[in-house]
Amino acid sequence: MANSRGRSVVLALGFLGASALVPAAASGQANVDLKAYRLDAGNPPGKDQTRMNDMKTGKVRVKGPDEAANRKVLQDFAKNRVYRVTYETYYTLPDTGELKPRTGEQSLETLVAELNGLLLVPTPDLDLTKMTPDQSEYVLEFGTALDQAIGAVFVKNPPLIVRVNAARLLAVAAKSGAPAHGKTITAMLSNTYFKDKAGKPTETPPEVLYYALRAAENLLAAYDPTVLVGQFATRHSLPDAELVVLVKILEEMIVKGPPVADKAVVPAVDNSGKPIALPGAVADPKDADPKAVAPKDVVPKAAAAKGLSPEQVAVVRYYRRAAIRALAKVRFDTIGGKGGPEARPAYTLAKVAVSDATLSVPATPADAAEAVIGLAGMAPGTAVTNLNADAWSAAMAAGVFAYVQPRMVAADDRTLTWKITSSRLNVAFTGLKKATVTSPRLRPIARPLAELCDIVLADVLAPLEKENQVGADRPTIERLTEWLRNNPPKDPGRSLYSDSPNYTLNYRAN
Repeated sequence: MANSRGRSVVLALGFLGASALVPAAASGQANVDLKAYRLDAGNPPGKDQTRMNDMKTGKVRVKGPDEAANRKVLQDFAKNRVYRVTYETYYTLPDTGELKPRTGEQSLETLVAELNGLLLVPTPDLDLTKMTPDQSEYVLEFGTALDQAIGAVFVKNPPLIVRVNAARLLAVAAKSGAPAHGKTITAMLSNTYFKDKAGKPTETPPEVLYYALRAAENLLAAYDPTVLVGQFATRHSLPDAELVVLVKILEEMIVKGPPVADKAVVPAVDNSGKPIALPGAVADPKDADPKAVAPKDVVPKAAAAKGLSPEQVAVVRYYRRAAIRALAKVRFDTIGGKGGPEARPAYTLAKVAVSDATLSVPATPADAAEAVIGLAGMAPGTAVTNLNADAWSAAMAAGVFAYVQPRMVAADDRTLTWKITSSRLNVAFTGLKKATVTSPRLRPIARPLAELCDIVLADVLAPLEKENQVGADRPTIERLTEWLRNNPPKDPGRSLYSDSPNYTLNYRAN
């Protein structure tokens, strides 16, 4: 059973990856003719390529006397880059009759690279990039064109391999911060984007859901292309009302678990040779008894870990990690408010850092690390005054402890990219250490917070980053444990905010 369970997780997650394209050996991919799903877009002429580059560099205004012509150029390039995911030339059809992505010059990787080359990703670092208002218009208009082109692919309801590649291009396009992608991503994450034959919303396919989460991460990491100077330079590109909605969806996924538990099935076989589904897993509809009453959600959307199989827990955690990474890109501890809807993403990240008891599935060490990176990034003067900074810093310390503690007892643990994650944590705590000097909000706890940063950087992260080097030290947690003992939050309920009792933290370990 152990081996079959391991295989089931691979089957459930095999179509995913940070950069890998989906393998076509999935159900419904055999003998697929893509002609019915093809969207044609010719190669733009050379003069349009020149105009496209001039708009990107700000030499030519998107708006003005030639606005209509410029928009058509942007749309033509968007279609050219996106529609090619429907072309047979980018796939192979082996003897098995299953579509697979082609390698070499006509691979989908070339489309990703070409799209990246057309994107303009704004940055608030004015020493490196000075974006003009005309370039801001390029980001907005090209983002709209790309979003429309990607939507046109999905409308065709193409095979899985095409859906995944279109969703991946959405994730790439979202790096520009174009607000047009916000509604699309939010609709996908809330199961309102795709429609059934009757026009009613239907569940977002799991392979699209994953890349929608990646798209949310990239969109939230981006800056508002229209504001790169002054105090608003760190603003997100989405309006607050839309940002709150997206943040709340991510928060619910993180706390309750993404609705993917039913996607994990053990490929065991009974004596009749028919597949056996785990208790709580959804059977293949084609094998169902037509006289039987269709069950409701066999696995509740917010299922507790107690009712999930190990395979289901693994799938939920895989998707939830993507949601955590997305939420960790929010640069403000509180979004919205002032009489309107409000979200406090710092509270959800703190829950992950301490593996709060209200999480449907306990957080993993990698989850805690991602949450801590997000919390530390919210530090430099972005939080409101009612944040209990001592509870916030204690949650980060607990998250670092949760991250490194397994390493102390399992040196051969390969489930974490230790050096990469530690390097990212190093950047976060180095920035946080600087903020203790520059941020007025952190002055009340500047001394203990700076001490925490020094301990984490010296005792935990430096040894992990230098691991396998001759004479490298092992990470230690003695000083980190002592810091946690000496710096408990003043509020016994460990509330993250002073204006409400609804933000307490329930440390699972305690």
